[in-house]
Amino acid sequence: MVRYETAGLYDVSLRVSNAAGATEQQLAGVVRVEKTPRAEFAVVQDVQDPYTFTFTDQSEDAQSIAWDFGDGSPFAFDSQVRHTYAQQGTYTVILTASNAFCSALRSAPVGIYLSSTSDPAVSDRWRLWPNPTTGWLHMAWEGELRPQALRVLDATGRQVYTEDLPRPTAHQLDLSHLATGLYLLQWRSGEQWVSQRVVIQ
Repeated sequence: MVRYETAGLYDVSLRVSNAAGATEQQLAGVVRVEKTPRAEFAVVQDVQDPYTFTFTDQSEDAQSIAWDFGDGSPFAFDSQVRHTYAQQGTYTVILTASNAFCSALRSAPVGIYLSSTSDPAVSDRWRLWPNPTTGWLHMAWEGELRPQALRVLDATGRQVYTEDLPRPTAHQLDLSHLATGLYLLQWRSGEQWVSQRVVIQ
């Protein structure tokens, strides 16, 4: 077995020998090795409509692609597509990149989280500003409500920031290192997580 590490055309030489002698024949370009496609994509959640995402293909050495949005909708085949989900949740998006010889897959989760909390006694006793923000966020809690931890998720549901809190009444958070877009800020009090959408401009 011969393994080629680089795509291209390769010559093959065959040498046959016995006690009487040897002969050799060379064939030019009889082995053709193609590049394996690499599947990759970028995703951006719409700031105005958080149910809608724009997916952009960034694959290499692919002749065709196919998008599976993870919600049972029909496949899409364009290099850039906008897709709108019907309800909140986490969906696994799969991009298949193919050429004439093989295919490669890339999957990533996207999340839609809208509600802040179902308990009005909690939602009325904390504030976050400014929102949208260019980076700095200010938070304040009233009464006995105190946060113990917070985290920030991006549009794919990936955690991009986390911090333990000493149960403060106010807190400042610097998110200026994050790219512009829509994020989900969550903080925990006891066993309850409270969520709030945050837009970074």
